[in-house]
Amino acid sequence: MRTYTVTIVEELSNSLFALRWHDPTLCNYEEQIWALCFAPAAARCALSGERIRKGDPVYRPRIRGPFKPLNSDAVILASELRKASTRG
Repeated sequence: MRTYTVTIVEELSNSLFALRWHDPTLCNYEEQIWALCFAPAAARCALSGERIRKGDPVYRPRIRGPFKPLNSDAVILASELRKASTRG
């Protein structure tokens, strides 16, 4: 069962997005930076629930420094995030 909500805060330059990730059972990030990459493995899109295949273009939380965000395994299909950003 999905316990989190994802909100687009801002589309940034260089294929980056600032997202708000709120999960009352795990973590809360107000302006987390997500970067474009290729899916390292099969997964589900955190935004739409659609299947993701290894190698699909996706966005993931950017990891900087020694600490991984608690939602570092989350992925969003690039096409779904772009679609959502044009609706807002």
